[in-house]
Amino acid sequence: VGVSAVAVGALLSTYAGALRNFTYARAVTPAAASCSPGATLVADDTELQAAITNSVDDSVICITADITVSATLAIDDTTLTLEGREIGGRNPKLSGDYARRILDVAFTDNASDDTLAIRDLVLVQGRASGQGGALLIRGGDRSDALVLSGTEIANNYSTEDGGGVSARNLATVYIDSANFHNDTVGDPTAGDIAGGALKIA
Repeated sequence: VGVSAVAVGALLSTYAGALRNFTYARAVTPAAASCSPGATLVADDTELQAAITNSVDDSVICITADITVSATLAIDDTTLTLEGREIGGRNPKLSGDYARRILDVAFTDNASDDTLAIRDLVLVQGRASGQGGALLIRGGDRSDALVLSGTEIANNYSTEDGGGVSARNLATVYIDSANFHNDTVGDPTAGDIAGGALKIA
């Protein structure tokens, strides 16, 4: 697995649930005041779910308001960017409302190299039975990637690895200007549970 700092992957993967708070690179700054050219703009849960369902390779979805997801957002086998547009000097929130995981990503097509990029967003209050309280992402053959930029991941919980994010079987995890805080996992003393903030495997 390629990680943006040499020791980050090992550090976060081996902390047995103890590491809740983690900041890498620099402070998270507010999102841009405008969306990327050609982006699909969404302002509520229905629009966001539809935009993901209808996305094609290299789509950009721009989130312009705080959104509480009514169901986990499922992404598969596509290169996709989720970005936020500034709201009153801060980044938009995607919330699981302490009831569900926010994003579930499965890159299973070994014939394609896919990337999920998340930038200028806050992922909060995700909850999962299993891995990845806010985000669970799985690659197919270690050729896929996750990019987190200008992203805050906070107050998420999972019963297993990666209270904030669980990233598995990827070629690259790139973290720039990200802030993880108060992300937790189930009892870290119960078996092989790791990564309160982030689990990379």
